[in-house]
Amino acid sequence: MSAKSYSIGQRTKFSRSSKQIEVSISQRVLTWQEALIFAWLLSWLLCGVFFVIEMVSANENTVRTFMAVVLGFWGYFMVRGIKIFLWRRIGKEEMVISAGKLSLRNALGNYGKWQHMDIDGILKPGLIKTGEHNFFRFMESAFWSMGGETIGFQYGKKRMILGKQLSERDARDLLRLLEGGMKDFSKKV
Repeated sequence: MSAKSYSIGQRTKFSRSSKQIEVSISQRVLTWQEALIFAWLLSWLLCGVFFVIEMVSANENTVRTFMAVVLGFWGYFMVRGIKIFLWRRIGKEEMVISAGKLSLRNALGNYGKWQHMDIDGILKPGLIKTGEHNFFRFMESAFWSMGGETIGFQYGKKRMILGKQLSERDARDLLRLLEGGMKDFSKKV
């Protein structure tokens, strides 16, 4: 039997067959938002060029040391910005539910490490509750962030999270799919 494809909202696609359920959550943003992230990267790169010029042309060792520290912070945020740009361009969350197993990964294109779990070890799947006016929740749900997970569950001692920046309705529908799939496929070992 072939898999039937469905969608939850605009970003979440899934297919269901008798052997498994595959879910893919696209991390694409609107074109203007992607352009803003890219513009930030270019301006940050330009700042780095000026930092390097200042460090090389400085006459005092204290200024050079200070600029080296600044470049360390600059490098951290440059790598972080590139990662966010790539995440928004080619990133996706993937989930596969099959005979007794749940597999999750955050993928950049075809790259990303799968996390495999036994369905029987998954406890308390549910929506992640945060305050509506919580500042950190607002920052995580912004398009320039990679956070904002909406679904979580306990697996052993780990708290697993998924469903980055989904609307409440999409997260609730995905949670129903996850719970139904776990119920259906936990029996098929």
